[in-house]
Amino acid sequence: MATRESSGPNGVEEADRSGGRHEQTAGSADSPAASRRVVYPVGEIEQPDGVATVARALAGAESRPLVTGVVSVPEQTPLELSDRVLGPHREQLRHAAADVAAAGPGPVPDTRQVVGRHPLRSLANTVERHDATTVVTSPPQHRPPLTSLRRSSVEWLQTALPTRVVVVRDAPEVGSLSSILLPVPAVESKPGESDAAAGSASASDANRESPEHTRHVSAAVETARRLAVARDAWVDLLHVVPSDASEARRERGRAALAAAREQCGGLERCDTWDLTADNVAAAVAEQSVYYDATVIGTPRHGRLERLLGAATATEVAERAHGTTLVVSPSVDDE
Repeated sequence: MATRESSGPNGVEEADRSGGRHEQTAGSADSPAASRRVVYPVGEIEQPDGVATVARALAGAESRPLVTGVVSVPEQTPLELSDRVLGPHREQLRHAAADVAAAGPGPVPDTRQVVGRHPLRSLANTVERHDATTVVTSPPQHRPPLTSLRRSSVEWLQTALPTRVVVVRDAPEVGSLSSILLPVPAVESKPGESDAAAGSASASDANRESPEHTRHVSAAVETARRLAVARDAWVDLLHVVPSDASEARRERGRAALAAAREQCGGLERCDTWDLTADNVAAAVAEQSVYYDATVIGTPRHGRLERLLGAATATEVAERAHGTTLVVSPSVDDE
């Protein structure tokens, strides 16, 4: 279906190529965008308390977030729905935008209603149309039985969108956030290369040897930095070292910490430390008790094994205490 625009009761209506309709209900989505554009989806994607605070914080005081209401309709339902049907969804969208606006200083959020047969695809089109750099969401509150092998909405977004995706768990504590823990994995040695052959590593080596490692760690550090600036918080960068690690392995860990610390430039407090432990997830979970939030980087690829030492990012996030943010990088993260 070709894109079309017509005048609607609350602004601009568009039918996108996936068969969805976008209805702008507030703000000006076509206004000049800041250097980053944060999309906060609501509606079909349930958002618990606190996620709006993260979206506002990551947008910053100079950027206008885009709050997007996602409404799915059955195949046989006309897309030109009546005000009576869309009314509750518009009300939910207004409340969500008000939550984002109240979460911190910055421009009033734009809003966008997305109606379509395939709401995630319609949301992806909206993200692309508005040059979004980050999508802030939460894990599904309920997952139907017999769907363990199917991708959740969040997993679909992580692999389908070119943007950075920040998944927020247990968000209520973020309102009083003052401390952030960020686990930093070491750059792994190349396949078939021993620790002795790998030798020592510098911070520049950490940025050069493993682009995928650099992307997801860099995205996590930048996310933690923005959150820290917005909430006046401090960040601790933690590297977990196996008890039997060689000196070369320990050096790679120190290099990874140095590279992450360099990216924290401008923060009043960003400290680094290492901890000897053989179970990464357990060690991070134990330390997370002392922090208000834990930020975890994960590769954007839909692999079951997501590197963070020997543990998966999902396992670390599920075992960590308090608010956790799982960050997958955009295609443009370096």
